[in-house]
Amino acid sequence: ATAAAELAGIPYVELDAPAAGITMRNFRILRRICTTTAAFTAATEAAIARILAPGWNTTAARLRIALLFDIGATDGSFAGILLAGLRQEGLPVTLSMAHATTAPDLDEEVGRMRDARIDLLIHAGRTDHVLLLYQAMQEARWRPRMIIGTGPGYGLAEIGQTLGGAIDNTMVIGNPLYGPAAAGIADAYQARYAAPPRGAASLTTHVGTTIAIEAWRRRQKLPAALSAINLPRGSLPNGWGVKFDSRGQNQASFVTLQQWRNGGLVTIDPKIPGAAKPVLTF
Repeated sequence: ATAAAELAGIPYVELDAPAAGITMRNFRILRRICTTTAAFTAATEAAIARILAPGWNTTAARLRIALLFDIGATDGSFAGILLAGLRQEGLPVTLSMAHATTAPDLDEEVGRMRDARIDLLIHAGRTDHVLLLYQAMQEARWRPRMIIGTGPGYGLAEIGQTLGGAIDNTMVIGNPLYGPAAAGIADAYQARYAAPPRGAASLTTHVGTTIAIEAWRRRQKLPAALSAINLPRGSLPNGWGVKFDSRGQNQASFVTLQQWRNGGLVTIDPKIPGAAKPVLTF
């Protein structure tokens, strides 16, 4: 869609998809308001080096790390960037495992991790993949010391409802959660759908859509109008700002480190004021 829009001269605004390969190809009239896979990678590296390794009284280089992902665009893009980043930082990746998007189970992958005595699993997965992983770990009666989930499946309320306590203390890298500044948006969601927001994706897209509409109302072509917006971090209801670089990427967006607790996600990112303290074991 991005390439077709560019060829047709139609401005393209990306609200939620982070895959770098889709929207970082030097398009002139594309603007991405959301974060990129590079942001997810940097946050994962920071969680390992600044939280997990010190909390376990070891060094990041001594951890046995596994990376599990499906071959789809977003998860595959994240895995490639993460592998390169971890190697550049000198962090070991004991196992790197890709599976088909339609994989019926993850039993073999869990068995390999158990045999390799993995400490930390980084999993880029969709909702069904998250369920397959936790089912396989339950059947194997094994899990690593910690899991960091980076795929969209880890941010949905249904995952907590389905897995219950099994997912508690799992860490998640994701777009900022609903907070006090976004209470009005959450209330509007509740009024419209008779249920609370399923995850942060609705907040992310609402924020992006609001910015796009604001730019549309200006008497400029949309890409130029978007690029002219300059808001510092903290200006938007999810904590983001707006500042586009020369490639059309919003440099004032960011992801946060989160953790499942009692059926819900809480922010544990030390960069966020008021964040909860991380729990480092299951």
